[in-house]
Amino acid sequence: MNKIKALLLAALGLLSWQVWSGELVRHVTLQTGATRFQIQNALPGQSYWLQLENLRDSRQVTNVVGFRSEGLAEALVSDFKVRDEGVYLIHLFRGNGELNLHRAEIPIPEMMEVANAEIDRRGSTVRWRTPRSSLARVNAVLNSGMRIDTIAPWHFTSNHDQFSLWDFKDRVKIKDYRDHPNLRVFVQFIPLPDYLVVVGRPPLADYAQHPLFRNLPLPAGDQELTFEVLTKSVRRVSDLPGKDLPVVKPGTALRVRLDPRTRMRLGINRYEIMFYVDGEFLHEESEGLDPYTFLLPKLPRDSGLIYLSANMSDYNGNSGTSTIPVWYDPQSQ
Repeated sequence: MNKIKALLLAALGLLSWQVWSGELVRHVTLQTGATRFQIQNALPGQSYWLQLENLRDSRQVTNVVGFRSEGLAEALVSDFKVRDEGVYLIHLFRGNGELNLHRAEIPIPEMMEVANAEIDRRGSTVRWRTPRSSLARVNAVLNSGMRIDTIAPWHFTSNHDQFSLWDFKDRVKIKDYRDHPNLRVFVQFIPLPDYLVVVGRPPLADYAQHPLFRNLPLPAGDQELTFEVLTKSVRRVSDLPGKDLPVVKPGTALRVRLDPRTRMRLGINRYEIMFYVDGEFLHEESEGLDPYTFLLPKLPRDSGLIYLSANMSDYNGNSGTSTIPVWYDPQSQ
């Protein structure tokens, strides 16, 4: 029963452990920012100490206060606050020798999602918490499926409350979604192995060349694309002073082109292109082409300012988005 309970707690992220030669080491990040280390099943009469190696710079090593075991199977506990932000590898020593730690490559399970991400519209923040130390990415979308932007790209996070500032605008700073009723924020995360300790929120980019993370097939949300309207007619509106808005009508051509860097990253991967009007789904092309041209159909609305958005996404989760304001005139000649 105890074993089953421990497995359930681990799945919920309440425990984090790694086994060396029979000794059990657990660690958890406290709300104070300190990390609590615990050695269970410590051998009697033995001295232990931990060393944390910053994976960004292996020369940066932090020695955690030592432990001394007096009784059989004693649990040794120490709270330690690491000063510098980073991702640290745990080394466990008993006496004068380091205990063997079998480190596997980081497995990539199906990505998980934080269900309780909170949007604070007045405070311009998004709050969330992953159940354990993880690699995480924060995304903003609409319920229609339209992607707005990546609020926080892939970064390391510990298991306590996190928040990100956000101005509620799309990637190209055209449309404000602060008061949109269908706005949703979700956090993708991948739990980290138990031999890593995360302090702060270091970006994955700082560790991308480390062997542990170099080949992680993580999707990126910043694939660049160009979205344009093929029309010569423009007009100005009071809602967007100083901007020349393309005038569109049924049959106007919309064109999406991938940035050469995006095209290179995608390689031969298939991708799809989706179009939206004011956040509502309009059209999907499941076999994307570069460039791709789509003729605007007749929309069920009168003339006025609308926002056209194009999303692209490949089948590995890489995505990009662009939004442009236009003036829709169904009677335009």
